[in-house]
Amino acid sequence: VPTEGPGPDRVEVPRSPERILALGTGAVDTACALGLQDLVVGTSGLPDGADVYLPDSLTGLPTVGPLVGADADEVARAARELRPDLIVLAGSDEVDPAVVAAMTDVAPTVVYDADVLAWTEATEAIADAYGRPRAGGDLLLDVIERAQRTADATTPSDTRVSLVSVTGGDGDGVEVQRPDTLGSMMLEAVGAERPPAQ
Repeated sequence: VPTEGPGPDRVEVPRSPERILALGTGAVDTACALGLQDLVVGTSGLPDGADVYLPDSLTGLPTVGPLVGADADEVARAARELRPDLIVLAGSDEVDPAVVAAMTDVAPTVVYDADVLAWTEATEAIADAYGRPRAGGDLLLDVIERAQRTADATTPSDTRVSLVSVTGGDGDGVEVQRPDTLGSMMLEAVGAERPPAQ
């Protein structure tokens, strides 16, 4: 299957992986969307509050990482303990090529573009790595169809929606989401707008 750099352009992966190390939110989300969450043996950590929307089988898994600024040998050692037959890794400019190289010594490693703006390509790449290319395509078509049905059933062009993240901790606890978030792109897909200040 295709993979992002560093390293080769293509990686040979198992046709039906049985132990997936899903390193990155996209890898975890796509595993769930394809019904493969029970095959995931570890993650690189989940977002705060993930236990609200992810199954218990995922929220209690061991974590490998952090991947940015990590010692490649330590990351590989932690991955090896989980005995994956496939590693799917969120790529970015910050991920050390030595970490990717160390992971490829553990199991076939597919790197996907973790930029939110490339989420459709990432979903396809991850689904291909999981051995479910047709299901990945169906998943994306379903998103398109749902967006179209929503746009047809409503008048989203007359709608303005605020997108904020409510956080605990310092500050006022409310943060306006950037326009390059998945939520913003979904609103755009159905034709809804955000307030001008956002």
